[in-house]
Amino acid sequence: MTIKLYEQEGYQTTFHAHVISCVKKNELYDIILDQTLFFPEEGGQTCDKGTLNGIEVVDVQIINDEIHHYTHSALNGDVQGIIDWTHRYTNMQHHTGEHILSGLIHKEFHVDNVGFHLGYNEITADYAMDLNNDQIKRIEALVNSVIFSNKPVKTYYLDDYSNIEYRAKLDLAKPRLVEIEDVDLCACCAPHVKSTIEVGLFKIIKSMKIKKGTRLFFLCGKLAYEDYVLKHDQSIQISNQLSSSIEALSSNVQRVLDENYALKQRIKQLNKEMIDHLIIEHKENQIVLCDELDRDTQLYYYNKLVSFSNNYVLLVSKQKDNYRFMTNSKDIFLQLKEKHQVRGGGKNDFFQGTLDTVNEQLFD
Repeated sequence: MTIKLYEQEGYQTTFHAHVISCVKKNELYDIILDQTLFFPEEGGQTCDKGTLNGIEVVDVQIINDEIHHYTHSALNGDVQGIIDWTHRYTNMQHHTGEHILSGLIHKEFHVDNVGFHLGYNEITADYAMDLNNDQIKRIEALVNSVIFSNKPVKTYYLDDYSNIEYRAKLDLAKPRLVEIEDVDLCACCAPHVKSTIEVGLFKIIKSMKIKKGTRLFFLCGKLAYEDYVLKHDQSIQISNQLSSSIEALSSNVQRVLDENYALKQRIKQLNKEMIDHLIIEHKENQIVLCDELDRDTQLYYYNKLVSFSNNYVLLVSKQKDNYRFMTNSKDIFLQLKEKHQVRGGGKNDFFQGTLDTVNEQLFD
């Protein structure tokens, strides 16, 4: 069994070890050491990054309590390992942040964390209940309150677990416990920060309803700060463009959206009035090419043409990158498919889709 140095000292970044085995598997070398600081992919968390004798460790997995390090070069004898501290500490902040979050949700709502993913680009936690916006805001505030209270984060094993209650996903005989006083006691194998204050800023950036409850997306520490800076800068730019204060930004954006919607509706109405005039001239035409129209307006035009026609109708509207067509003739639809790249379909007496191009001589 590999000695797990990361359990004893999560802040250590260098170590020395001896290679127990080195076996080539496909394009990589599978290396087992007598001891390691490399945390493997486990418990929903990505593995540590770093090097062994300057060679990049591209993956770390735990198999039957042995920790396997994967590299592109073979190693033997004694090696020096170096952990990527930025990646390790970011994971530590987020994992402790998740314990605070899950502990508080467990205390407040008596539900468990049923999923956790600490990836390279996304951090999520799943809970077995539907959390509304007010509950999410309240929990976020409580998490930050615990962080700023600077509570110690303790990790330990016990000789007797029979008289103690703790959160756990797996039923292990002798689990390693992580304790945040009055907040959470949970079985966990990962490195953690020593105090809640080290988690830094905690921000829930998104929530999602899932089959088993609610998924929360969150960020801690530097990543939360970077997310804040990005969104703050965007808010400043938009507020300047709208000549709005930050406080009134949402209402002013809604005002612009409402005005834009009203203008679009007015344009639609004017287009329909124009079509009503054009239809008098075109009512005998069976094939019409028109300038760009939205689909609803084009459908209005098409139905007008059909109402005046005793034969087939083909209406084609120029779009930005293609042509959108509507026809009541299956024969025309099949002819278009023979001569053009057509995306679309239909049945009975209505066929529609897009064309890559058209021969405008058809409309002379």
